Amino acid sequence: MTSESNASANYNTFRDCLSDTLIQYCVTQKDASRPRLSGSTELDPVDSSDLGEFIDYIASETFQSLPSVFRNIQVEDADYTLPMTDEAAERALQATPTTVVDSLVTYGLLDDGEELGKLLTPVLTEYIKTLTVKVRSEIQQTGLNKLDECEICGRGWVPLTAHHLVPRAAQAKARKRAWHPEWRMQSIAWLCRACHSFVHRIETNEELARNWSTVELLVGRDDVKKWAAWVGRVRWKAR
Repeated sequence: MTSESNASANYNTFRDCLSDTLIQYCVTQKDASRPRLSGSTELDPVDSSDLGEFIDYIASETFQSLPSVFRNIQVEDADYTLPMTDEAAERALQATPTTVVDSLVTYGLLDDGEELGKLLTPVLTEYIKTLTVKVRSEIQQTGLNKLDECEICGRGWVPLTAHHLVPRAAQAKARKRAWHPEWRMQSIAWLCRACHSFVHRIETNEELARNWSTVELLVGRDDVKKWAAWVGRVRWKAR
C-alpha cells in the first residue's frame, strides 16, 4: 500500500474515532447558552445532519496537521505506548490549525485552546489502537462473519466494532447465576463506534448481560430507536 493510500485509509479510521467523541460531547452537553450542532439530549434529527459536516471538517483539518508518522501508521507498527501520554499528544497536536480550536470553542466543545489535548488525546489513543491491535482471538473464534452495516443505526460506511452482547466484565456473574446458556456468552453484535458507546452508556454491564443480551432486545428499546434515528443522519462526504 502506498503512503498516500495508507494515509487515506487511516483518515477514515481517525474520523470514525473523532466522530464518536464529538457525538458524545454534543448529546451530553448541558449548557444551553452555547451554540449547538446537535439537539443535545433531545437528539434533533435536523441538527444531526449538520453534525456530519462539522465532524468531517474537524477531522480533515486535524488529520492533515498531524505529523506524517501518525498519518501513515500501519498495522505492523507496534512501538507506541498506550494510552497516549499528554506530552506525546501535545507534540502530535501542536500544528493543529487555530480555526479548528476556534470552531470547537464556538460550539462549546472546548472552553479554550488549552483543552484541545484533553479532548483529542483519547481520540489519538483509540486511533492508534485501532490500527495496530489485531482483532481479539475470542472474536475470531466465534465463527461470526462481520456484517456490512451497524446493527443499530444501519450505517454501512463507517467502521464496525464487536460488541459482546454479554459483556466480558459480567460473564463470570452470568455463568454463576446461569442467566444464559454457554453458547450465548460469546454472542457478538456488530456496531459502529458511536452506537457501541451509546449502548454502554444506557445500562451497566450487568444490566446489559442480564436483560439486554440480544440485538432484538436492544433495538426494541425506545431510547435506542430514538438514538438510531438521530445518529443515522450523521453523515459525511466520501473522500
